[in-house]
Amino acid sequence: MTSFVFVHGSSHGAWCWEKVVALVKKDRRVKQAIAIDLVGHGARLNEKPLDAITLDDYIADIVRAVRETKAKDVVLVGHSLAGASLPQAAAQVAGQLKRVVLVSCLVPLNGETVWQTVRLKADNRSMEVRYREMLCNDMDTKTADWVISKLTPEPRKPMETPIARRALPASLLRTYVMLLKDKTISFDRQETHAKTFGAEIVKVDAGHDVMVSNPKALAQVLLQFA
Repeated sequence: MTSFVFVHGSSHGAWCWEKVVALVKKDRRVKQAIAIDLVGHGARLNEKPLDAITLDDYIADIVRAVRETKAKDVVLVGHSLAGASLPQAAAQVAGQLKRVVLVSCLVPLNGETVWQTVRLKADNRSMEVRYREMLCNDMDTKTADWVISKLTPEPRKPMETPIARRALPASLLRTYVMLLKDKTISFDRQETHAKTFGAEIVKVDAGHDVMVSNPKALAQVLLQFA
């Protein structure tokens, strides 16, 4: 039976995966589905000072979560910023993995930082206005309000650390879920990141936070790998 481990992106937490986890768990082929909070996020928001949190902390959190499943058929799923840490974690637990799935993830090149990968343009609007546009463009107002209320500051060090990524085993299956309504990572950039990761591409007609706006569509994609 398949086990799923879900990793959130920047400013999010395990909360963003709630609907997808519930849907995936209903499938009889699924043994367990776990969404984790990286240190400094969600239920672990105050566990460590934000300025002390590193990219290695994220990698260690993911490795620990996979190992704790004690499973050999894990589908490891990451969203957005998780692309900066999940591939490194996957290299450490590759023997337990059935597949790695990146959902509209940034995948920096080796030696590149997240900030260099993002290439943000200057924007003087408030963070709330920007988040509503970037994350909530395919949500109703109530859902968007809920997402905005749950977001927390993202530590800086993981964004500023050059990536040092080991090659994954060629036999490890890799999928990149490309989101066609994404306002955070452009279609072209998603395609580039998928190629960097060496992943097959699956397209979903949804915005950046697909796990909230269209959890059914994402769950259907993921259950193909159960």
